[in-house]
Amino acid sequence: MKKTVLLLFLLLLLRPPLLSARGFTGTGICPTRSQAEKEALADLSQAIHVEVVSDFSSVVTQTATTADTLKTKHLQISSRLPLLGATVSVVPSGTEFSATARLSEDALPLYSKEITETCRSITRALTRADTFGSHAEKIAVLEEALTALDRFQRLSLVARLLGGTAPAAPEVTEAGLKARIRKLEQKADTLDDGLKRMAGHFTQKGIYVFPPATGTSREVTPFASAVKNHLSVFLDTCPTPATAAFILTGEYTVTGQGVELTCRLMDRQQNTLQTAMACFLPPACQGYRTQPETLDFQKLIASGMVVSSDFSVDIKTADGRTDLLYTSGESITLLIKMNRPGYFYLMGHAFKETPYTYLVELNDAPGDRRFIAYVGPDDAGKWIELGEFEAVAPFGVETVQIYAATGDLEANVPRTFQDPSTGLFKVGSPETGGSRPSNAVATTRGLMRKKKKETAHAEASLTITTMAR
Repeated sequence: MKKTVLLLFLLLLLRPPLLSARGFTGTGICPTRSQAEKEALADLSQAIHVEVVSDFSSVVTQTATTADTLKTKHLQISSRLPLLGATVSVVPSGTEFSATARLSEDALPLYSKEITETCRSITRALTRADTFGSHAEKIAVLEEALTALDRFQRLSLVARLLGGTAPAAPEVTEAGLKARIRKLEQKADTLDDGLKRMAGHFTQKGIYVFPPATGTSREVTPFASAVKNHLSVFLDTCPTPATAAFILTGEYTVTGQGVELTCRLMDRQQNTLQTAMACFLPPACQGYRTQPETLDFQKLIASGMVVSSDFSVDIKTADGRTDLLYTSGESITLLIKMNRPGYFYLMGHAFKETPYTYLVELNDAPGDRRFIAYVGPDDAGKWIELGEFEAVAPFGVETVQIYAATGDLEANVPRTFQDPSTGLFKVGSPETGGSRPSNAVATTRGLMRKKKKETAHAEASLTITTMAR
């Protein structure tokens, strides 16, 4: 039997589009018709994101070059893209419903129309900005232009992936707009001062606030956590992304004068509704680490990513895939999905005090079988809950890796030993205290490269940050 192997890290779920170079598809199998439709559309969006990741998997730096800035922006926006003209078909399948969502080049006219109107919105906003006298009025219309520019970038990205010609970009750039706003924006010397002013832009009810990202890192820094917590106080929020009417995402940049924060409000259809900026002076950021600690490891994961052609595995938490932050005592629910029957095991890379890598026990079988689980034909294509994991001390950053194959994996399980102090099965040997995460990744990839040429591979990563309350 041909053995197909896939290595997946969950930050950028690398699964290829299933139609053609100019089309994408997603599937969903759920107990109800509406749930299946939603899952199929989410799967479709992820397939588009995967295509962007496969194009830009070499982006592993945070340099300020134009090319790197563009690629980084594409990676950031591709996880939430507007789907215009997507079709969904649903058929009963036993006691469940099977849905398929498709987006093809037939939708290009819709994207072209929206792109044209969005460009006009940018032009109108810039014209109004030149006529207003007060700083507050100028900032408001410049932020309108920033919102329209974000929508233009998201629409244009999908249109190009569908085979459309690249639309003429607006004369203004995101950096240019932010620079104009920065000159007008009042600088905040406390976190609450700046975030309270920012919250005035977002008066909608039922908002879920994600911690802002920084550059290409998916780690949630203490500053990002503080932004989420403090900003939520001034907004009408809901506890989970699944129940939210709106989501608030953003990113920040550390400058020589402090921190520049940009937040965007989006609806359930991934449309950017509003954008707001806040500039914080150094005193406002004191006591919070603003730079990610695991950037080098995330660069290692990002380098050399590949895409599986016929076998895919997906992993997420109940709260999504990105900007994952949990505090002491909160539960982390992991779910996996495979498109075909097969085996898998989970490897965790922990950056807590002393970094280490470990395997997750999935059953009570003896030996290495305890780490391996099987997805049968009846469960292929469905989300399977692996259980709840509690956020406990020591806190820090952790990356979850899933290794899956259509054949048995027992011979591929890394060597482990049970650490008496934690009870975890750490990768490596007790003499060395275990392998460092970078060495564990290199070892796994070394095993992959020894496989037969017909073996398919893919990678992505899921980064989880835990903190004390």
